[in-house]
Amino acid sequence: MNAASVVYLGAGTNISTTSSSGMNINLQAYLATTGSINLSAGTVTLNASGGAINLTADSMSLSGTGNVIQSTNGYLNIATYSNTPGISLGTA
Repeated sequence: MNAASVVYLGAGTNISTTSSSGMNINLQAYLATTGSINLSAGTVTLNASGGAINLTADSMSLSGTGNVIQSTNGYLNIATYSNTPGISLGTA
């Protein structure tokens, strides 16, 4: 999923697979100054079942109540979109 400004996943969003081969989940906000990934609504599930979860933005809010981000035997990759010196994970 790519968005120019905000990738917002509302409460109860579930992106998962039960496939034994897994899947890759890619969330990218590509506007360097305002792009963000926002999971603050809570009860968001990202389960790649062994695949990669790739989150790319300069600001992310991942701390909603009841969120599950997992990929057993997979990878979680968090990266900035622009060449900024850091990433803000507290607010989006």
